[in-house]
Amino acid sequence: MDVRTTLVDPLPEGTAQAFFRMQVRFVDGLPARGAAIHAATDNAQREALLHRLKGAAGSFGFVALSAAAHRAEEAASGADPVALGAALRDISTEIEALTRGDAASNLPSP
Repeated sequence: MDVRTTLVDPLPEGTAQAFFRMQVRFVDGLPARGAAIHAATDNAQREALLHRLKGAAGSFGFVALSAAAHRAEEAASGADPVALGAALRDISTEIEALTRGDAASNLPSP
């Protein structure tokens, strides 16, 4: 993935490599984030984790992951276990794809 194609506004000159490194660190941390979300003991805790994931994923241009986190956050706040389960599966699928290097995670080397 070319970071320039995931952003609404262009990156300031000379910052693409730094942004790329931050994207890589974010992707590297996704398995731990996913595990924390699944291990959350109540909906309030899970909502907070999902909210942070939604924002961070969106900021880094990972739209599908951000959208799945948004759906899960709404399901957790509405105490909808069916919708929450489906959204959590979508999050897991996105995390697996990103950490494997599939689809959006095909980050270019800096």
